[in-house]
Amino acid sequence: MRQFIVIFILLIGCLSTTSQKEVKEQLAEEFLRAYSHKNISSRMVEVSFSAKEEEVEIFEGNTQKAWAYNSSIPGPVIRIKLGDTIKIKFKNELPQPTTIHFHGIRVPNAMDGVPGVTQLPIKPGEIFVYEFTPKDPGTYWFHPHIRGHEQLEKGLYGGIIVEDGLTFDKDVVVFLDDWLVNKDGSINENFESLHAAMMNGRWGNVITANGKTSEIINIKSGERLRLRIINAANARIFNLTHNSTQKQEYFAIDGFFTRKPKKFSWYDLAPGNRIDLDIYTNESFVIYDARTRRILVKINVTTSQPLKEKEALPIAQYIPSLKKAAQLEFDREYVYRIERRPGGPVWTINGKSWPEYESYIFEAGKFNIIRLRDQSGRIHPVHFHGLFFKVLRRNGKFVDEGSFRDTVILYPNDVVDVALVPLDKGKWVNHCHIQEHAERGFMTAIEVV
Repeated sequence: MRQFIVIFILLIGCLSTTSQKEVKEQLAEEFLRAYSHKNISSRMVEVSFSAKEEEVEIFEGNTQKAWAYNSSIPGPVIRIKLGDTIKIKFKNELPQPTTIHFHGIRVPNAMDGVPGVTQLPIKPGEIFVYEFTPKDPGTYWFHPHIRGHEQLEKGLYGGIIVEDGLTFDKDVVVFLDDWLVNKDGSINENFESLHAAMMNGRWGNVITANGKTSEIINIKSGERLRLRIINAANARIFNLTHNSTQKQEYFAIDGFFTRKPKKFSWYDLAPGNRIDLDIYTNESFVIYDARTRRILVKINVTTSQPLKEKEALPIAQYIPSLKKAAQLEFDREYVYRIERRPGGPVWTINGKSWPEYESYIFEAGKFNIIRLRDQSGRIHPVHFHGLFFKVLRRNGKFVDEGSFRDTVILYPNDVVDVALVPLDKGKWVNHCHIQEHAERGFMTAIEVV
């Protein structure tokens, strides 16, 4: 009898294991359907730019010594079509080494711009050529991945738009940023602030949109505006809202289309996050930061006439709900416990502080879940390189946002499960996008084999 019970338990275990495996295979298939895009071009696009220190207007009437790509802040916005290959000849004219990371774009591992992981630092005076073919359409950006708490704060960021074939009357990119400036308008050079590193990072006292105290966009009644908003700030979370009496919508998060357009009334945009808005109106209104009440973008309607019915966007994006993942037992091997060491601004993941880390190893094309557990008492926008993920559970409750992400906000004491199916092989870092936290150890890596 005892032998029968043992055999029965073993059989149940085998069935359970098989079931778990089958569910994961089904989830991986669902996940990968979202990565199916049709190329619309096949050109080679070549661009050149440099990073250097110079006098730049960081906002209206305030020209200061800053760091800039091609002498402007924000830097260049490069537009290509899905299927194009981009070749960037980059020269470092800064007084310290740098690299470029193409945030959100699935690039070959050697093009990811992480020193000590995917490439050597680009020394002052050196030239490095980045070349890749983006695999997904969307709104992306680029920035340094060395001393980001200083280099990004001094103005080094630009954009890459991978066109998806949608047609709008206007298509505008807006970079949100903030600057910590002294009374004379100069940039505060205390980039090593222990207080900022221990708290929620360096928040500025001047907020900008495209290098202005607010961006003004003129449209006519009934014109369709695609507004791509990118948070390029070191640490500030923008609580986006607006005062329009008409329904406005967003249809892409972090580059990827949402399952269907969603009503835009409020959105917390963390450092690194992007949101694409579909603006359709016959009245002027503003988009502002609810926390500070600062106006970020003014939509100025220059004509007045009744609106026609808005045509639906032909996005047809497949975004799986992943409800079957609720059947899975959580694999406790894959947990990031986020903490701060007592007595100083050193951030740890599972007790280790970068450059000390242990890589989780994932097989390409396989479904996995990583649990992010914030035990630090601070906010952390966590960014994954080399892949998109979908939030699966937040604090134990199933979540279906109807979109993918590459960056998710953890609020104090949050436990967030993210589902991912990595495809691109190599070692990919994951880190807090509050630059002061990443600089003080909040970074680890996964390896896709």
